[in-house]
Amino acid sequence: MASKNITIKDIAKLAQCSHATVSRVLSGSDYPVSKELRDRVVRIARDNNYMPNQFGRLLKQQYSSDIGVIIPNYHNPYYTTIISIIEEQLENTDAGLLIVSTQRNRRKERLVMEQLLSKRVHAVVVIDGLSNKGVYQIAVDKGTKLILMNDGADMHESVYRVNIDNEYSGELAASHLLDLGHRCFALISSTGQDDDYSCRQFAAGVCAAMARRGINFTPDCIFSLGAEERARSLNGIDIGRALAMRAIKSRPETTAIIASNDLLALGALAFLREAGYRVPQDISVIGRDDIVIAQISVPALTTIHEPYTESGIIIASILSNNMPESERNVSRVLRSRIVVRGTTGVPNRSMH
Repeated sequence: MASKNITIKDIAKLAQCSHATVSRVLSGSDYPVSKELRDRVVRIARDNNYMPNQFGRLLKQQYSSDIGVIIPNYHNPYYTTIISIIEEQLENTDAGLLIVSTQRNRRKERLVMEQLLSKRVHAVVVIDGLSNKGVYQIAVDKGTKLILMNDGADMHESVYRVNIDNEYSGELAASHLLDLGHRCFALISSTGQDDDYSCRQFAAGVCAAMARRGINFTPDCIFSLGAEERARSLNGIDIGRALAMRAIKSRPETTAIIASNDLLALGALAFLREAGYRVPQDISVIGRDDIVIAQISVPALTTIHEPYTESGIIIASILSNNMPESERNVSRVLRSRIVVRGTTGVPNRSMH
């Protein structure tokens, strides 16, 4: 008998019992079955690599054990790091992760949410938010557990929130550069400030830190992609290179570039190196996230370290219901820390 195709009927025949008995044993039912028969059924199923019919199980229950995870893109290691931590925390459960990307396309956001819900996922985790906030209501109406990470959406009380204090992160980045003596800055961001909660809050933190020091950080100091450019789905490093070029051309007196994520910062470093600037002697660069590559860039990237592990553990606790009742449905706000490496220093270049 081909073990890869073994069914409950086959096991019943080999164990010399009814189909119902096999089903009860393999489903973990409390129905009374002798230990000898139970052990025989389990041994036959194991020896023949029996795999339950997942589709049949779905028909009998409202939800599967799968969890949908929605991210903006696949190329930023920030997202895959958080997903890996969640996966690690859930390794002793039956949960499987179904990961989908939106490319920050409003139409696709609705499509991927509907696709996940059609698979009867147990929960949906949205990392870094959706542009179309109305899509969240689809999950709420279905009664599916919804967890938002890094999204300021004002949602139903049943929605779980795990946010990073992005404004504080912006203040950390700007304050570090201000303490070094920088006074002319450029902020580069792959998304428009109105489109991305995280970037909007980060920029607000940068502005707040500078205002306290008497620096007027105006909108013309912020460089981001237009809608047409965003539709081209460029990778973060190429975007960083293009935006840094734009920033230096527009504001040649710039001595420091603040990037809304590390990939942009690495792209800025690439442009500066190609253009003959020394980092940090001529221009300092600071990123945000602290992805692994940040440690091995040349120079190593100064960045804002995001609380990956804590975020992933909290999300996994919500998913597995291992959280005290009093702590559920509470918005969690976590804070980052700065990691100073080799791309920031005292400004000492003459103005171009």
